[in-house]
Amino acid sequence: MNRNAFNTVLLASASVLSLFGAACAEPKNQPWAMRTIARDYTFAVRDDEGAVVVEGRTVEASELNKGRLAYVHYCYACHGMNGDGRGPASIGLRPSPRDFRMAAYKFDTVSEGLPNDIDFKRIIKGGLHGTAMLKWDITSVELDQVIQFIKTFPKAPCNAFVDVSPECVDKLEHYPDSSLEEKLGSVFEDTIVKLKPSEAKLGLQVGQPKPTGEPIVKQHYDENDDVVVDAPADPWLGKDAEAVKTGEELYHFKFECTTCHAHYLTRKAIYDYKVAREPQAVVSYRTAMFYAVPQPNAVPLFGVATMPPDFTMNPIRSMRAGSELPDLYRLIAAGVGVMPTWAQAAKPEELWALAHYVKSLAELRSPANTGKRDALKATLHGDNFVPPPPPKKEEPAVTDEGAGGGDAAEKKDGEASTGADAKVDAKKADDKKGDDKKTDKKAAKKGVK
Repeated sequence: MNRNAFNTVLLASASVLSLFGAACAEPKNQPWAMRTIARDYTFAVRDDEGAVVVEGRTVEASELNKGRLAYVHYCYACHGMNGDGRGPASIGLRPSPRDFRMAAYKFDTVSEGLPNDIDFKRIIKGGLHGTAMLKWDITSVELDQVIQFIKTFPKAPCNAFVDVSPECVDKLEHYPDSSLEEKLGSVFEDTIVKLKPSEAKLGLQVGQPKPTGEPIVKQHYDENDDVVVDAPADPWLGKDAEAVKTGEELYHFKFECTTCHAHYLTRKAIYDYKVAREPQAVVSYRTAMFYAVPQPNAVPLFGVATMPPDFTMNPIRSMRAGSELPDLYRLIAAGVGVMPTWAQAAKPEELWALAHYVKSLAELRSPANTGKRDALKATLHGDNFVPPPPPKKEEPAVTDEGAGGGDAAEKKDGEASTGADAKVDAKKADDKKGDDKKTDKKAAKKGVK
């Protein structure tokens, strides 16, 4: 049996298991995706402009159950029946499947809160390159049903990779073991006071552990129901070479992307750039500078660190063919996991320049550009440049007076004194005159006698 056939049988079996379990087992003892949904949900949503829809969106239980079965068919193998990212196919997957209970996502367009539905749709339909997250070809109706069901996963009672206590392990073994309403009470206890009244009212009704976030970069659906990024106009169109050069400088210096990602300039080029702007600069290089630096997961899934991509070697997770530059703009502006959000710190033209530069690196993955990539790698790894020590600052010459030898108050003939020294000299001169007068008087007296 080939892999595709095996996966088909596995998923079909899971669907049958879900239906059978929902009918025969005690609902409270079943995994979440095997529990029949018996009530409607009202979810917090935003309109196309990113504004909160006060009345939210109510999804009927029948639609959520369709989404539940679609989830079991398409998603459970990796993400698990409880949405915890621990499905039977998750073992050994790097990066680990997302834990939906944590409500923490990497490739959305919000700085906090849950992604908007359009983010979920882009991720599911477009997939995440270089991971086990496939590009799913399902109907728009079924996709929407899956998205709404994903929002119903209640928050996990604790995170075993942070809380290693036996109590936490016991809670996870019995998860989910209480009603959704009880879960929501604790989930919103700390966040409800931070919401607007309209959002707070929705928050107590929805099956989401967080409110829907305000989009940093807006998106819309085109006539083919594909997601389009609404980024500002690209000022570098027709000036690719200039954009790449500007992006290269921003990447390596101003925004210091090399703190996590690989360097693509030689040690000598980095030294020349810094010294040209600051002759006294002390230039150093991080260890393994031509490689990425492993990063801890924002949510510790399986305790596994993630590796930022080497753009010349690794596929960019959420960059779609035909939408490379807008998607790179979105990724840089909105941030990715531990990668910060640059929308507030950078100008749009800088974000676009970075997008052009990263795209130029990503193009080296093409078989047609293998020679260029190999040449770049050879140049980088063959560079043994060691920066010379910065020039020593000239020290002021030490004078005899400052050396501490002899009488510091003595001055050379003809040398003028100023300030405090002048006052000291004047006083000494007056004292000397007084002594001379006393000597003359004594001499005169002696002469009289």
